[in-house]
Amino acid sequence: MRSLLQLMLLSILSISSVQAELLDFKPDSLPSLVERHAGEHFLLFVWSIDCPACKNDLANLSKLKQEVPNNRIILLNSDGELSSEKVAQAIAEFGLQDLENWKFADSATARLRYKLDQNWAGELPRSYFYAADGSRRAFSGSLNADRLKAWLLREQQR
Repeated sequence: MRSLLQLMLLSILSISSVQAELLDFKPDSLPSLVERHAGEHFLLFVWSIDCPACKNDLANLSKLKQEVPNNRIILLNSDGELSSEKVAQAIAEFGLQDLENWKFADSATARLRYKLDQNWAGELPRSYFYAADGSRRAFSGSLNADRLKAWLLREQQR
């Protein structure tokens, strides 16, 4: 019995220690990100470690990722000054390390925000809903989990 508990604990620890692969988001990254997903719908979710609403949304995205197979959720952390290790640790806390994960590559966050969206003032969380035709719709504030699930399912059927 004791060895079974030790094995279970070891399994849990090894799963939670998997680090997210973080891609560097630089001033020229958005076109390649969009091109990489050409013909697909996806959600680009911009978040920060210090944003309580972002954490709530990350928890919802974690649940949603299990409910909607083949979802296309991409995370972008906007904390340019934080180490990749801290960002990866936060992603792992929500079990989202298997998603496509990006991080602002440097502390010039205003410049990177502008390259992402000239109309964005930096409020978080920020979401971009990309349709398969490449059009996008931006939204600032917390995501409604039911609406997001409905959007992902609807887009999958197109």
